Amino acid sequence: MRSKMLGLLVVLALLLGTFGTAFAQDEMPAPFCGNLSEEDCTLLKDAQAAMMEVSSYKASATYDASVAGIPGLPADEVNVNVGVDSSFAMDDAAMAAAQGLMGKDQQAVTAALAEDAQPLVDLINGWKVDGTINVDMTPELADVFTAQAGGIPIPASAAVGLILADGVLYADLSAFADLGAPEGWLGIPVGELLQAQVDAGVFKTAAAQMDPKNLDPATAASLGLTSMLTNPQAFEKFMTVEKSEGANGEAVFTTSLDVASLVASPEFAAMIKGLADAGAFAESGLTAADIEANLPMLGMMAPMIFADLKIGSSVSVDPENSYVTNSTSEFSWDLSGLLQMAAMSGQLPAELDASQPMSISFTTSVDNSDFNVEQTIEAPADAMMIPAESFYAQPAQ
Repeated sequence: MRSKMLGLLVVLALLLGTFGTAFAQDEMPAPFCGNLSEEDCTLLKDAQAAMMEVSSYKASATYDASVAGIPGLPADEVNVNVGVDSSFAMDDAAMAAAQGLMGKDQQAVTAALAEDAQPLVDLINGWKVDGTINVDMTPELADVFTAQAGGIPIPASAAVGLILADGVLYADLSAFADLGAPEGWLGIPVGELLQAQVDAGVFKTAAAQMDPKNLDPATAASLGLTSMLTNPQAFEKFMTVEKSEGANGEAVFTTSLDVASLVASPEFAAMIKGLADAGAFAESGLTAADIEANLPMLGMMAPMIFADLKIGSSVSVDPENSYVTNSTSEFSWDLSGLLQMAAMSGQLPAELDASQPMSISFTTSVDNSDFNVEQTIEAPADAMMIPAESFYAQPAQ
């Protein structure tokens, strides 16, 4: 149970980046400017610096996932849409903690907290959040979840309230009362739980366990790949950025990744070979020699395979104050062309129909507003508190 709680707390710290206020720090990479003019690049840098000073704001986020045409789906197209409306506020200690944690992956965060966990304590105790999460999914998908839950009805639409105040996380799970959740607000003393983790030395133990020399080759390789994927500078050679003007006069910087060129590059081949040599693909049955032999063919076919794959993001900057008013990301792949190519080569699996559309997509959009405007965030007065001791009723795992 302790290890699960530790993971929750670390993830909670990492989630700061979800809402787009890029708190800057010495280790935060400079924004990608590509072939932008010096003036436009300066605006991007000013935006990064301006967001560093944001201690309170509002954010409205949408996360949309869609899968269509995949065999076995409960409907021709399955959608999950999540909307989050939130207010945020940080005191000085929480701001300093956030600036120190931003830009680090989970391994780096764990290592930093092993040295000194006080920043995370400051963050949890000095960060206030008031948000509502709305989830909508395709009804047929909700029916599948209902069947898996033994007939207990899983709603296709639901809303959850969350408040973090004074180190206590409150949740209103009334929408799931049919699943056994209590009505009204529940309070979890995450600050107190965190302090118990610190006192028990759990962060030091976790950092030792995540040391690459103590990991099996596949896990170590996976962590290395994750670190590389979260470092945008590793992909700048394959990225482009363009500036346009938004509807309200804001500067919109749109960045895209040329996946085909990346996959056909020597850098990609070296990365895959490194993973293979480390045993990352051992469970697939493919040897390092198998993978290396097929890499040239993959590079040659990349322009056709990834022709309809789009990976990109954008940020909108108010030129008057340099605040980021919107950030978006897109991953979408129309697989129709790939299916037709497989059909012509005789490699299409029998269960697939090349004439039917098939696609996957995941998009996000976050609107930020009310920068440095005081946010009134208070704990719900009628919340039922869950004692910290109840989380340690089971032996530590």
